[in-house]
Amino acid sequence: MLGPGGVFVLDRDLMCPANDPNPTDDTPETTPALVVKRATLDLNGHTVTCGQRTVCIKINGATLINGTVSGGLSHVGVRVGSNSLVRHVTLSHSVYALWIQGDKNIIIENTAIGSIQTGFEIRGSYNTLADNRASQNGNGFEAYGFEANRVGALGKGNVLIGNVADENVVGLRIVLQDGTQVIGNKARANRLQGFSIGSTRNVDFISNVAKRNGSRGRYFSAGIGLSENEDLIAMNNTARANLGDGFQVSAAWLEGKPQTLTLNHALSNDRYGIHVQGTTPDPGTVQAVIGENIARGNQVDLKDDNADCHAAVWQDNTFDTASETCIH
Repeated sequence: MLGPGGVFVLDRDLMCPANDPNPTDDTPETTPALVVKRATLDLNGHTVTCGQRTVCIKINGATLINGTVSGGLSHVGVRVGSNSLVRHVTLSHSVYALWIQGDKNIIIENTAIGSIQTGFEIRGSYNTLADNRASQNGNGFEAYGFEANRVGALGKGNVLIGNVADENVVGLRIVLQDGTQVIGNKARANRLQGFSIGSTRNVDFISNVAKRNGSRGRYFSAGIGLSENEDLIAMNNTARANLGDGFQVSAAWLEGKPQTLTLNHALSNDRYGIHVQGTTPDPGTVQAVIGENIARGNQVDLKDDNADCHAAVWQDNTFDTASETCIH
C-alpha cells in the first residue's frame, strides 16, 4: 500500500501479475495490485499493466495522475473510493475501466478505451466528471444509482460536463439518479444511443450534442433517449444526423412532474425528430411538455404514437411535418 501520506512517482513501467480471486469472497476489491490511500501516485508518463485480476489499482482519498493503466481484462482497472482526484490517465482493457464507488471525487481529462462493460462507471454521489473521453467501450459513461439491498436507491448530485463519448454501444447512460446535471457533453457515432436517460428525478440535461448515433432499423435507436423521468429539463440540446430518432421520449405513466423538452434542435435524423414513443392508456396526467423546439429535415419531424397526444403537450414548436393534428 502507498500511504497514508506522501507523493510516489513511477520511474519505469510496472507489470502486476494476474491473481486468482476466491469466487466466494464477498469483498474481492481488497485484493488489488496497488492500493493508494490518502497519497499521490504520479505515473509520470508510465504504464501500469495488470494481469487479469479483480482490481488493478484502488485509491481512496488519493490522487492518481499522468499515465496509463492497462487492466489486462481485470474486472476493474481503477476503483475509486471517496474524495479522490484522477487526472490525465488513460484506462484500457478492463471490464470496467474506472469504477467510482464513493462520493465527492473529481475525474478530469482522462480517457477510457476498449472496456467490455463501461468506461466510466459512477455508483456514488456528488462526483464530478469533466472533459473526459470514452471510446470503443460498452457504455462510455454510466451513472447508475443501484445499491445492493437498498430498494429505490438513487445516486445524487453527480455532474457530467464537457465529456465526449464516441464509438461505444451507448455513449452516456444515466439511470436512477436524483439531481444529476448532464451539461455540454458530446455523443458521436455510438451504435445504439448517444444519450440514454431513464428512471431519474430532477435531472438537468442541457446543451448536449448527439450526432450520427444509432443503427438503422433498431427500434430503440436514437440520438437522445428519455424514459420514465420525473421533472427532467432537456434544454438547448441538439440531435443531428442520427440513424434512428433524434429525441425518443417514453410515454410511460409517472406520478411526478413531467419531462420538459424546450429550445432543442432535432435536425436531419433518419427517422423522427422528436418521438413520443409507445401507445399507453390515458393516465389523466401529462408525461411530457414539448415546446419551442425546432425539428426539420427528419423523415417525420414530430411524431406521437398516441393519436390524441394524451401523454404529451405539444406547443409552439417549429417543424415541417407531424404525425398528428394535435401536435403544434
